[in-house]
Amino acid sequence: MQIALFENEKIKSKEDALTLALVLMATAPSEEKAEEIKKMAMGIANQLSDKEVDLCMKAAEVVLQHQREEG
Repeated sequence: MQIALFENEKIKSKEDALTLALVLMATAPSEEKAEEIKKMAMGIANQLSDKEVDLCMKAAEVVLQHQREEG
């Protein structure tokens, strides 16, 4: 799974899309935006297995941790 972290990278899979949606949901500027992104994330997650969703959640945690460390 390749995670789209930078603007020039493209989302290449449903897993990338879900991981990015989870990161965006966690960093959304408002509750309204977070809810909007959550709906999209749930739609993507419904197309993946539980294991794939779990891996995406873990990947999103890693991305968020990296962002916090980079500050």
